[in-house]
Amino acid sequence: MRDPTVAGLLGQSLFSKAKVGAQIPLDLTACSTVQLEQMQSIFDKFGSDKGSFHGYQQVYAPIVQMLGPNINHLLEIGIGSNNPNLPSSMGSDGVPGASLRAWREILPSAQIVGADIDQNIMFREERIETFPVDQRDRATLLGLLSQLRHSFGAFDVIIDDGLHEFRANLNSFEVLFELVRPGGFYVVEDVNPRLGQAWAHYLKKLDVPSSIVSFPKNSSAIVIMQV
Repeated sequence: MRDPTVAGLLGQSLFSKAKVGAQIPLDLTACSTVQLEQMQSIFDKFGSDKGSFHGYQQVYAPIVQMLGPNINHLLEIGIGSNNPNLPSSMGSDGVPGASLRAWREILPSAQIVGADIDQNIMFREERIETFPVDQRDRATLLGLLSQLRHSFGAFDVIIDDGLHEFRANLNSFEVLFELVRPGGFYVVEDVNPRLGQAWAHYLKKLDVPSSIVSFPKNSSAIVIMQV
């Protein structure tokens, strides 16, 4: 089991001492080892790198625990392109849709929505729908915003695991955060630690609870809560 490290954590709540602007009231200790291992196992089963590779169950298990059965809609940007010619591709061995299918199993009552720059990996399955989007182009993000608001309304969780570029991440957050319902979460995955200062500076301007969580594999996750 990989344990993330947060500056000032001191063995307490995963987020309680990792606040940037305001406190996120999530407690990792509320999740049992069994819950963490079950979520990791589901990610691994579908070929998602969120489990054994990154250990992101350490972030998502507390979120699922806190929101419980009230998670009705989850959006993940980044379906998992295996086209090596596209930015942030998983490579030819990648499994498009792996995380979406894992979320469908983890959240048996939720509608799962995906979006990606690679239009060749769009698909539709039971409780999964996908849309094309280019995070570098705010016009396509605004188009996605309109589609999602019309089709689904508010989202409980939005995850950005798409183009791992600071400007693309900010574009997506600034357009799509308004879709997150009060008490919901917006998570940016695989943030380069070298961008920690830039994110910390940006997050301090927001009047919302937020944290930067550091993981092995030289990456961090940004967790922002809608109020």
